[in-house]
Amino acid sequence: MNLSKGERITLGDLACVVRSAFHPIRKLRLLKGYTLRSLSAKTGLTWIGIHYIEIQKRNPLPETVYKLAKALGVNPAELYVKCLEYNMETVSHASKKTLRIVAKKGETPNQMLARLVHRQLHPFNIHLDKTGKSAADFLKENNVSRATLKNWLDMKNTPSAKALRKISEGFGITLDDLLYSIEEWMSEDLSDSVGYIEQNINRLD
Repeated sequence: MNLSKGERITLGDLACVVRSAFHPIRKLRLLKGYTLRSLSAKTGLTWIGIHYIEIQKRNPLPETVYKLAKALGVNPAELYVKCLEYNMETVSHASKKTLRIVAKKGETPNQMLARLVHRQLHPFNIHLDKTGKSAADFLKENNVSRATLKNWLDMKNTPSAKALRKISEGFGITLDDLLYSIEEWMSEDLSDSVGYIEQNINRLD
């Protein structure tokens, strides 16, 4: 850890450093004998991306955990729950700020994972993946801000008819097909969070 003149390591900072050594993905990686680079080669993920997840500089997406779980030979849903539980633990620290996955009030790790998987399976994400375009391209082409897209994915509000028509044209599908897929997505039952995860997490591959 590099410190500039006048800085000092607090007990909270040290706790963050030590804690990163016990990240579920890092523990599994070392147990299976993978270096960051060898796991990167096996999964197609960047080694620095995996490293950032392990030191909590980046929250892992469901599909990222799915790829890592497949390479490490473990259940992807169980690994994601472990990551969620790990990130939800409270660590007191001063200058070191780590990313946190925000849970809804009273939400369990399983319920959070089901919600995140469901969010990733929004028709916008599915059709965007089929086009091969990046999220940045999608936002620019449709003159949509990241905050607006997040609200759509979180079902806080819905796009206007004009926006939906333009989006459907960009995806190369009819407006009716897009509306139908969104309606089906919104009606999916997440009450059995474990069942939903097991049935749908493979769709993220």
